[in-house]
Amino acid sequence: MEIKKKIMDYSSKHNLLNVPTINPISFLSTDVLLARAFRMGMIGETELIYLRKSTHRKRVICIIRNNDSTVVPVDTVMETGDFLQLLKGNEPYDIIF
Repeated sequence: MEIKKKIMDYSSKHNLLNVPTINPISFLSTDVLLARAFRMGMIGETELIYLRKSTHRKRVICIIRNNDSTVVPVDTVMETGDFLQLLKGNEPYDIIF
C-alpha cells in the first residue's frame, strides 16, 4: 500500500496521470472491455472471436441478474463460444473480471 501511495503522490505532483491521489488506479480486464464493446455494437461476433483467440479458455467472473431481482454469481472458465452466448443471451449480466 505504501508503494502505491508513493507512486500516486509522485504522479500527481508531476502531473503524469492527471489523476488526483485520492482516486485509485484500476483496470478493466480484456473480457470486460470485449463485453462492453460488444454490447455497444462497437464489435461484432467475428471481431470478438478474433480478439479473444489467444485465450479461448479464460476465467470469467460475472453476475447474472434473474427476473426476480436475485443475482447469481458465476466464477468459471469459459470457452469463447460460451462467453459469446452469455453476451448474446437475454439475461442481464455484469462481467466483473
